[in-house]
Amino acid sequence: MTHRTVMMILIAAALFCLLMMAQLARAQPLCAPLPDLLNGLRTKFGEQPMIRLISGDTVFLLTRSDTGGWSLIRVIDDMGCLIATGKKSEIDRGI
Repeated sequence: MTHRTVMMILIAAALFCLLMMAQLARAQPLCAPLPDLLNGLRTKFGEQPMIRLISGDTVFLLTRSDTGGWSLIRVIDDMGCLIATGKKSEIDRGI
């Protein structure tokens, strides 16, 4: 397995854990037109889309700021629903 493959598997596993935590919290997600949601994250928190995760018809976006803040967004048609957020993240350059 290449380094890139391992990295993608780890990212997918981490996102799965985040999704499970979000389900447990049963919080009502914030939904808005995707361009508006992305613009708000960019303006307020400096977050930019980093990764688009696609599984069948399900699409998630992971955004991240230079300071480590992040958001996980589920994309449904032209809408985005904020699933989870955090204030700290690191880009792993290898294990």
